Amino acid sequence: MAMTGLVDEIMKDYPPLDFHTEGEEIGSLAAGDDLPELRLEDANGRTWTNEDWSGKPLLVNFWATWCPPCLEEVPLFNQALATHSESGLTIVGISVDR
Repeated sequence: MAMTGLVDEIMKDYPPLDFHTEGEEIGSLAAGDDLPELRLEDANGRTWTNEDWSGKPLLVNFWATWCPPCLEEVPLFNQALATHSESGLTIVGISVDR
C-alpha cells in the first residue's frame, strides 16, 4: 500500500489538527502534509528529529492523561500499529501534561 493510501486509511476518521503553544495558534496540519521541523526528546533522553522518520508513515498524537478521548484512542493506535506494522508505521505520542 502506498504511504498516502496508508495515511488515508488510518486517518479517515480524524479531522485536521490545529496546533497551539501557550495559547497561540502556530498552524494546522492535515494527514499527508509535510511535517514541521521537530526535535523531540524521549523519556530516555534520546533526541528524535524528522530525519529519524523520513520516508516512513508517522502519526503524531498530542494527548494528556486527563483527557478521556485521548485515553480512548490508545487501543486504536495499538490496532493501527498491529495492522500496519509491515509499513514501518510509527506513532509518536506527545504528552501535554504539566
